[in-house]
Amino acid sequence: PIPNLHIMCNYNGQRIQLYDVDVVSVTIFQLQEIVMNRTGLPLGSFRLADQMGREMFSKHTCNDYGVLPGATIHVQVWKGWSGLINATLEGNIPGLQTS
Repeated sequence: PIPNLHIMCNYNGQRIQLYDVDVVSVTIFQLQEIVMNRTGLPLGSFRLADQMGREMFSKHTCNDYGVLPGATIHVQVWKGWSGLINATLEGNIPGLQTS
C-alpha cells in the first residue's frame, strides 16, 4: 500500500509514513501529536512545514495548505534544539552538557 502522507524529520532523516490519515480533513495539530508520539519530541520543540517550507499552523488542515495525498510534510526543530535532541538520541552525555 502507498502511504497517504509522509512526514520527514529534518533533524535526523527519519521518515514517518501514514497510511490511515485523511489528508483532506486531518488538522496540523493532529499531525503534530502523531510526530510527538512517534518521535518523542516535545510539542513545543518543532514545527511542521509544507514542501515549500511554509510553516503550517495547528488550527488548519492539510487541505488548507493544498497538501495532496502522497505529499511530504517536514518536521523542523527550533534553532538550538537539534544538537540537544541528537545528543539525547545518541546517549551522548558530554554532548548534553555542552548543548
